[in-house]
Amino acid sequence: MAVNIRFVGTYHPRICGIGTFTRDSVTSLLDYTGEVSSVSVSAIDKNGEQYFSPVDIVFDQLNEESWMLGGLDSVKRAKEKPDPTVVILEHEFGLDEDGTGNNYVELAKLYKENGIMTLVWLHTIPSQPTEYQERTLRELSEYCDMMIAPTKSGIDRLNEVYGIHYKLGQIDHGVREQDKSRLEAKKILELEDMIVLLTPGLRSLDKGLQFSIPAYGKYLREHCSEKDRENIVYLIVGQVHPEFILADGGRYYKDYQEIIKKAIEIGEVRYTEIKDKKHLKIAARENDVVVVDAYQSVKDLMGYYAGSDMIPLPYLNMEQMLSGILADAIGSGRVPLSTPFDYAKELLNPENKRGEGPIIDTRHGRGILIDPGEPFIDQMPKAVNYLISNPIEHRAMEWRAQKRGHKMKWNNTAWQILKIIKNIEKEKNN
Repeated sequence: MAVNIRFVGTYHPRICGIGTFTRDSVTSLLDYTGEVSSVSVSAIDKNGEQYFSPVDIVFDQLNEESWMLGGLDSVKRAKEKPDPTVVILEHEFGLDEDGTGNNYVELAKLYKENGIMTLVWLHTIPSQPTEYQERTLRELSEYCDMMIAPTKSGIDRLNEVYGIHYKLGQIDHGVREQDKSRLEAKKILELEDMIVLLTPGLRSLDKGLQFSIPAYGKYLREHCSEKDRENIVYLIVGQVHPEFILADGGRYYKDYQEIIKKAIEIGEVRYTEIKDKKHLKIAARENDVVVVDAYQSVKDLMGYYAGSDMIPLPYLNMEQMLSGILADAIGSGRVPLSTPFDYAKELLNPENKRGEGPIIDTRHGRGILIDPGEPFIDQMPKAVNYLISNPIEHRAMEWRAQKRGHKMKWNNTAWQILKIIKNIEKEKNN
């Protein structure tokens, strides 16, 4: 029997990594026409955005009553459909009111009371949870049919820290298929003769650019002649996160601008910002660091991945359990230079090689792990120099990344979701 699937999470046009994840999940599930009757979204909204299909219900993030009314509406819609409905709650603490709400738990309880299968997709699993965080995940476990984590370490943490041992599943974050070669992409970007470092995604303080910019400057000073500098560029592609700009009346954003300004000075780099890639050719040849300050379409973003040679990810949140940026870097067969946040450790360092960064596993590694914060400034230049000086090992790492990424394609992620649903149905019918 086919099923209707409802996601509860953020969705376009709200600019948010989880919104992108929801959109890609919806698109991939709709390809399974024999198994899926429909896919709809209950969008968690904060700024009064205007939504279109597949969004048919909107929750006001900061309004508890709105969550409950939206939940009741979704139950009503589920009962009107001939095929059963499965709800996928995309849980992120920061999306539940001001980060301390109980709305996800109440929704899970509502769906259980009405016989609606519910999966909880966990985007964050704190290793040292507050009492509120621990209680929330335990209660979600009680009311849902399955909790899904994107990594084995996430499952282990649920066991060891939260005492949750049952109804657990692991599914990879999906990756988009890359349709361009590096040569084709660089030709489109007009960067054919350049080595390209790329940090894509929405910008905010916790993305760590205040460390990767001076790190890149140190690499240029220690390893490059003036002539070399003409043939290498660090691209930072994406706009500042809109919600970060508005937070606390813009105070954090002003602080962020000052921090980045200081990072540019420390790095002694030539820095510029442009609004679109039509100015990229000239900007890349006249500057060391080029920020393309615009929200990127999926097509354009994948073009940047394809045209890159390595991808610095200086993130500061070491408990990040998901990263679409990292997943797509692996899917594109590019080598991430990443801080060891949870998702990166498992994806890039499968043998769990330990030590001070940069951690380079020449047999199994799919990227290079670099310690966060100030150490990133000293370690990233070593990692960049290693890859440029060892092209054969660089290509081997790319091959291992691409091989792992092939297993993570979005259609495989969708199929894993459907397999879990079918297994739960089978258990309930036995």
